Parts: sequence; C-alpha cells; structure tokens
Amino acid sequence: MRTADIISPFEQSDLVRDGDGLLWFGDLPRTYPAVLEEIVRARPSTVAVVDSDDTAVTYEQLWDRALRVAGGLRDAGVAPGDRVAIDLGNSLPWVETFLGTLLAGGVAVPVDQRANRRAQQAVLADADPRLVVDPGTPAPIGTPFRAGATAADLAQMLYTSGTTGEPKGVMISQRNLAALGEITRRVMAVDMASEHRIRNVVAIPLCHAAGCNAQLLPTLALGGTVLLTRSTSAGHIIDVARRHRADTILAVPAVYQLLTQREPAALSALTSLQRVYYGAAPIAESLISRLRTLLPHARLGNAYGMTEINNIALFLPDEMAQSHHDSVGFPVPGVEVAIGDPDANGHGELFLRGPNMALGYWRKPELTAETFRTGWVRSGDIATVDTQGLVYIRDRIKDVINRGGEKIFTVEVENTLLSHPDIDEAAVIPVADEVMGEKVGAIVVLRPDRDLTESAVLAHVTHLLPRYCVPERLVLRTKPLPRGGSGKILKAQLRRELGWHG
Repeated sequence: MRTADIISPFEQSDLVRDGDGLLWFGDLPRTYPAVLEEIVRARPSTVAVVDSDDTAVTYEQLWDRALRVAGGLRDAGVAPGDRVAIDLGNSLPWVETFLGTLLAGGVAVPVDQRANRRAQQAVLADADPRLVVDPGTPAPIGTPFRAGATAADLAQMLYTSGTTGEPKGVMISQRNLAALGEITRRVMAVDMASEHRIRNVVAIPLCHAAGCNAQLLPTLALGGTVLLTRSTSAGHIIDVARRHRADTILAVPAVYQLLTQREPAALSALTSLQRVYYGAAPIAESLISRLRTLLPHARLGNAYGMTEINNIALFLPDEMAQSHHDSVGFPVPGVEVAIGDPDANGHGELFLRGPNMALGYWRKPELTAETFRTGWVRSGDIATVDTQGLVYIRDRIKDVINRGGEKIFTVEVENTLLSHPDIDEAAVIPVADEVMGEKVGAIVVLRPDRDLTESAVLAHVTHLLPRYCVPERLVLRTKPLPRGGSGKILKAQLRRELGWHG
C-alpha cells in the first residue's frame, strides 16, 4: 500500500497524532455532547433548527429538550450502550431523539423510512434496540439527565445503503462525531468569530450519513442553523431555502438537474446561497456550467464520502470545480489517503483513515477485519492520485467491466457520456456476452425536449474513448435513473429491468 503525500489546500494547523495513529485536532473535545455544550453556552439564543413547519428552536431550547429526552430514555430502561432506533422522517423530533440518545449514553440507530418493511425489520432485528421511536411512539420525556461519555463509546449505528445482502451496521464512536464540525469548518472556511456562520438546508434523509453526519451534526457543532425539509421535491427545497435564506446546500447531482431544469428562475433568485455542494455520483460539466450561470455568487464543491468514514473524506474546492470536475478532490483535514497495490498506471484501491473513521461493523468481526485493515478502511473504489494531489475515482471494484481481458472503468465511460450537453444522467453496466465475457452497456437519460439519437450518442463517445470502451448496448430514456436513499444509482435494479447480467 502506497501512502499519498499530498499538500492540502485546507487548514492543517494543530493536527496531532493520537496513540492509535489517527490525527486529531488539538484540544477539541472528544465527545459530541461536549462539542455541542460549548456551542450552547456561547450561542444560547441562536436558532439551531427550523423544522419544515417553520417551528424554530434555539440552542438553549434544543439542549433542554434533548436533556429531557435523555431523562425519559433513562426512565424507560435505556442504559449506556443500548440502542435506540429512530423511525421518523426529517423533523425536529428526529433531532431531539438523536441528541437525547447520545446524552443518555445510548446508541442512535436511524431507520430509513423509505425502505420497504422487510428491509426495516432486518435492520431492527440486527440492531436489537431497547426502544423504537416512531410516529406512534414518540421519545419519552423525563427530568433532564446526562450520562457520562468517553471518546471510544459507541454513539451511532448507520446501516449502509447496499442493495443486496444482509444489513451492515456501521459503528460510529463519540470521537468520530466530535470531529465532524471541525472537519467541516476547515473545508468550508467558516469564520467562528462571525455571528453569521452557516444556514444549511437539509433535504437528504437524516437516516443517511450525508444528511446527519455531513450536514445536521456539523452545522450544530459550528453554531449554525439547520433548515429541515419534509421532501426532496425541487419546489419545496427552493421554498425552504428562499424563506429562511439558506446559504449552504448539499445534494446529489440529480437534484441539481431538477432544480436547474424545473426552477431555474427561482434557483437564480437564491442570492443567499454561498455554498452549493454535491456528491455520491459523477457530475456533468454542463451541469456545473448551468450552476455557475444561475448562481454566480456561490462556491461549488464536490464531496466524497462513505458511511464507514461517516462524513466527507475528500473535497474538490470551487477553484477546481469546473477544470477538474471529474476529480473528488483532496483529503479533508485529518484524513489520510493511500492507494493499495497500484498498477503501472497508478490505479489501486483507495484506502482512508482519519478521526471520522468508524469502528467497524456491528456484530460482524470477519467483515470488520476484511474492510478495516491495519488502521485503514477500504473504500471499494479504484482510484488514482495525480501530481497535484487530486484524487480521481475510476470505478467501484465490483463495477469494472472485463471485456475479453480489457478492464473498462464504468465511471470513465459515464463521465464521457455526461460530457454531451444533451445528456442528464448515465449509468454503465456490464452485459453478458458468450464471446467476450462482458460488453459495455449504457443507459442514458436525455435532457427534456432534446432530440438525441443513439447514433449521435455513439458518435460523441467514439471520438473520446478507445474502441473497446464504446457502449455496445445503449438505451435512451427520459425517466430518471433509480437511486437509493444516499443518491447512488441502483445498477442492480437496472440490470434486472433490462435483463443485462455481467
């Protein structure tokens, strides 16, 4: 494994190496309640959360409510280390229950409300919670209570969004959560001396790392304001951002496609937006151009993360958002990168480590040993690092197409398809072939009202790709590609729908 020696553009001051070899941030508190308590004391009257119905609570009120939930959980028999499942949509009660669970010394287990009942039951059976909080069973309320906590304590379990196999509960510690705000502060260059810090509209479900650990928890740790939405519809996101003057948003590229197509005037009118971030899927250069045109005052950025790192691990800053749009950027402060077994072209598996690296998988020691190797976490992605220190994701290891011995990176083909201005989305998957083993298949979503033929698409990519990478099966459609809760394209579902099997 080759460690990448990268000069980061982000603030690197006061980084110290802990006894376990991971970096930490000076004297930053090592539990999330301790981090949040400092903010509550410094900014008691600042609005912490605005619910989708416009109910707003200050930091002082949120802290008091969370302490009372903690007391209620204790009275209900929740002991330190017990799991509390949160089966609620994005809402103030979700936030209060999560924070109350941490204050009670419990382990918060968010449940994906959009998953089918069978998947939800599998998560609950695996987590074995002491209590399930849902719309019919609200969090109990008691007298204010706070249990002691240490950096190593288990605080949260996030279940991965994999589409096959049994559920995997990613174990996240208090130290992991405590690091989130400081990582975000350094990446976003948030001025902690300013009264106005960050107003983050959160449309991603809080049961996912991108919603909870990349938005909700860092925003609260920085003394900002969380603006919750009740849906991911373009109109509702715009409405919440406009009414509450949001300055920050994180979404998958598909959401920005909808916003730029269906609400371009309303999006352009959001002059309060200062940070427009995206991730979880490749982004077309044409979409970046449209965002630049509609939001010239906003800084763009590509965020790369995974549940096992429980926040962003790599970030491409605004200055490179267009010129290096196919890169996922530099390691964020505290995170280190290595390339495992690189080939002659520098391609190898991406390994990560940092203060936000999870502890492993709940009750799965073999899988933990396989994925969390010698103090690093395997990403499952093939990557390269260029001379500037920029990281490029070439493909998921499991998605690489083997066409007669030629290894084809699906992300490279998808990015090439997305470089056509009339293409909104693209997914590349293998198609079984008796002679070659696998061939390249592609599903392309066209921009509305664009008349693009199959021959025109193939002509575009033929000039840009080696012949063996050009799709031999091509489907044009206007229906958006299916995506999981984290925004990733569900390629297994596409394979089933089309009968393509690699």
